[in-house]
Amino acid sequence: ATTNTGFSPGSTERVPDLAIDPTHTFVAVAYPEFGEVRVRNLDSNNTLVVIEVPDASPGEGAVSKGELQVYFNQGDAELLYVLDRDQLMLHRYDGTDNYNLLGSTDLDAMLTVPDDFPSHDWIYHDVSRNRLYVGPLPLEPLTGEVNGDPLAAGHVVLAVDTLRNFYWVLQRLSTVAAVVRVDRTSNMVLDELPIILEGTFHGDPELAFDIANRRFYAANPITTIIDTYNY
Repeated sequence: ATTNTGFSPGSTERVPDLAIDPTHTFVAVAYPEFGEVRVRNLDSNNTLVVIEVPDASPGEGAVSKGELQVYFNQGDAELLYVLDRDQLMLHRYDGTDNYNLLGSTDLDAMLTVPDDFPSHDWIYHDVSRNRLYVGPLPLEPLTGEVNGDPLAAGHVVLAVDTLRNFYWVLQRLSTVAAVVRVDRTSNMVLDELPIILEGTFHGDPELAFDIANRRFYAANPITTIIDTYNY
């Protein structure tokens, strides 16, 4: 099946982002070129709402994945999060109220972004601990207030192993990408040495985790090779 997002054809290479609602057949699509997010019903192929992101910068700009990032709350709350990476603003939209703006959190004073910080996939919801991570910063998912001690600067949470109580975290060391395990209680790095992904990256690797079978996959954007790691 093909879903028309309702956007006009793009004319720049500013990369869009999308997220799937875990409880509905909805998809949120963010296009930084237009400064908009559209929520679509995949069953009816209709646009539910068009969100104009506050103070976003539409038009032509630098080619960069992750300028606007979208993420649905993974728990019971029907919330859509939109991160404006350049403005360092996190917006919360209420899915029970036609995705009207519920509130915004200014991350500028709270979040340190190193030069080699990953460009995308900053948001992760740890449902069991009620924490919404934006990079290393834990927030309360409903209010956007700080909710605990941050991880190390430059860390991005990718997955959680609740049985063994650790996060899989991506860290960037210049052009070298590393994956480390971080204890969910103490925020301490558990691995004496990080798993260094093969090769160097002029961009971020794509990672997928199979927690049940204790393995993860890393796709190198330069060599086009997918490596499998067991743990």
